[in-house]
Amino acid sequence: MFFRIPLLESYDTRIEDISYIMIWFHITNDEGILEPRWSTFIGIANLWFMVTSSFICVIFFGIKCYRKITKALKHSKMSSYYARSIQKQLFQALVLQTVVPVVLMYIPIGILYMFPMLNIEVGFISSFVTATIEVYPAVDPLPTMFIVDNFRKTILCKNEMETPEKKPVRNS
Repeated sequence: MFFRIPLLESYDTRIEDISYIMIWFHITNDEGILEPRWSTFIGIANLWFMVTSSFICVIFFGIKCYRKITKALKHSKMSSYYARSIQKQLFQALVLQTVVPVVLMYIPIGILYMFPMLNIEVGFISSFVTATIEVYPAVDPLPTMFIVDNFRKTILCKNEMETPEKKPVRNS
C-alpha cells in the first residue's frame, strides 16, 4: 500500500503492473552530469545502520550468553564432561550458523548494492550473488551436522557403541 499512490502519481503506473523496483542512486542534472540522489543514499545508510546494529546485538549477546553458560557450567556440581562438551559443540554450531548467512547473503548483497552506489558496473557479481543465496539453505544446517559429535558420527556411519559378541546358542 505504501508504494501504490507514489507510483501512480509520479510514474502513472499501477503497482500490479510492476515486477521489481530498482534503486536509483544517481540522476543526471540539467548539464548532463551525474549527481548523487541523496535521499536514496540516506535510505541505504538507514538500512545499513539497522543491519549493523543487529549484528552488534548478536555479537554482544552471544558473548554475554557464552560467558554466563561457561560460568554456570564451571560452578555447577552436576555438570558432567558430556554436558560441557555438548554445550561447547552447540555454541560452536550456533556461531557458524550465524556466520553462514553473513558470508553467503549479507556480504554479497552488500557488495551488490555498493557497486551501483559508486557508479561501478555490476556485471557478473549479480549472478554470483544469486548463486550464494540459492546455496544458503543447503549450507545452513551443515555446521550443526558436522560439529555436534552425535550428528557427525551418525552421518559418517561411525557407530562407537560396542555390541556384545554373539555367542552361538546350543540346543541340548
